[in-house]
Amino acid sequence: MSWTQEIGVDFVQRITAEIKVIQDDVGSLQRLAADLRSSILSESRIRDNELTKVHDRISQERAAETQIRTALEARLEDFETKTKNWVGALGKDCVATKDQLTVLEGTVKEHAQKAAMQVDADNTRFKELEQ
Repeated sequence: MSWTQEIGVDFVQRITAEIKVIQDDVGSLQRLAADLRSSILSESRIRDNELTKVHDRISQERAAETQIRTALEARLEDFETKTKNWVGALGKDCVATKDQLTVLEGTVKEHAQKAAMQVDADNTRFKELEQ
């Protein structure tokens, strides 16, 4: 073989070796890209699952809050109704007590007058007896 042929064969062998290395590197990159796609897809599924769980929990909490709010509103309305009834009953009791107080004031005046008349009558008798 001549020197030119040896250089040519050497060149072809080096190029072939470099192509083989490049092919191996491209294969590695393709496997790495496939692994990354798989990881990304898996992560996406996990996130979607977690997001669904979060949405479900938020929905449950909103439903619970709505139920509590409805119960509290019903209790508030019941309390307001009872309060109005109590205030009305208290007002009626106040009027009745005021009427009774007016009657009692009149009765006290009558008893005071009768007592004063009795005291006067007793004083008059004692004076008559002393004389």
